[in-house]
Amino acid sequence: EDVGKREVTQNRAPWIAKYWPETSYPDGMANREPYCAAAMCYVLAEFIRRLAAMGELRKTLGMGSAEANKWRCKSARAFGWREWALKKNVPMFGDSMIPKPGDFVVFDFSHIGLVVKHVGKTQMQTIEMNTNEGGSREGDGCMEKIRQRSLAQCFIRVIP
Repeated sequence: EDVGKREVTQNRAPWIAKYWPETSYPDGMANREPYCAAAMCYVLAEFIRRLAAMGELRKTLGMGSAEANKWRCKSARAFGWREWALKKNVPMFGDSMIPKPGDFVVFDFSHIGLVVKHVGKTQMQTIEMNTNEGGSREGDGCMEKIRQRSLAQCFIRVIP
């Protein structure tokens, strides 16, 4: 829903504000922090809300809303997602595996996005926040990107 949107000023825009309350660092926008991981916290929280609304949360994740919200990643740091996955025993794998749509991808350069699809033998399409046309982790908006799988530190598979 935010693909194509741009910041108004560095790391700030009305559409970015909704990400930070889903993290353990709600002052991130006020402090002009990078928001890629905060956005993924929002994506995961939205996923949980939508599954709950459809009555599919327990079937999909094996827990109710309160438990899922306590369990989900709230780290506003890209590498914090890897730490969370290890601590919570969430399936995680390296760049030699082919990612699936819905996997979170933690990049080697301290950035995170959501896999949309696998492209060709070595690439993937992602949705990323705080990036730009050049693929920076210090960008100015939300964009779809084509990335090499080799840039991934790991993939995190929340959806079984």
